[in-house]
Amino acid sequence: MQKPETFTGIDGVKVQDRAIQESMEPMCERSQEHLGSAAEGIIQMRRLLREGINTVRAGGTPAGVGRSYYNLYCALQVLPQDADWRQILAPDIAPEKILQTV
Repeated sequence: MQKPETFTGIDGVKVQDRAIQESMEPMCERSQEHLGSAAEGIIQMRRLLREGINTVRAGGTPAGVGRSYYNLYCALQVLPQDADWRQILAPDIAPEKILQTV
């Protein structure tokens, strides 16, 4: 099965994911990990979590816990090409914090 169909030899993406999750150690060492462009969501989430931790350590309130987020809802809207969707969705998170690289 590995040669003609899938490199892992495991049939189906869900089963592949489960096999990897179950074979992992309880805590993964991530300091030497090299994430690529496909993991951009993970990179950004870790960055925002790290920023929140640093904000709390400094005695501040991290982004995303204020009452301003209670009014968020799903919407479909066509924005102008030069609009910054990040500023529209999360105005209290500065764009430069979102776009920094690891």
